[in-house]
Amino acid sequence: DISALAQDYTLVLRSDNGFNRYAEHHVLRGYPLRTIHSLMERSGFAIRHIVDTKTLQPIEESPTVSRILIAAEKVQNFA
Repeated sequence: DISALAQDYTLVLRSDNGFNRYAEHHVLRGYPLRTIHSLMERSGFAIRHIVDTKTLQPIEESPTVSRILIAAEKVQNFA
């Protein structure tokens, strides 16, 4: 279950020779927390903290927030 948000940006920046125009396409993908948790564990990471990015308060296992911040520690190396 993946959700995605696509956004197009046009940037106009001043330079010594006038202006430069840049076009960018950004895609923000969202994954269920259990998927991220599983992938991190399989990659040798242990999740230490999960917080809401707006409040920086800890969240439960099934968050209803739109964005989270995960603090993890590498605990196992894979050869």
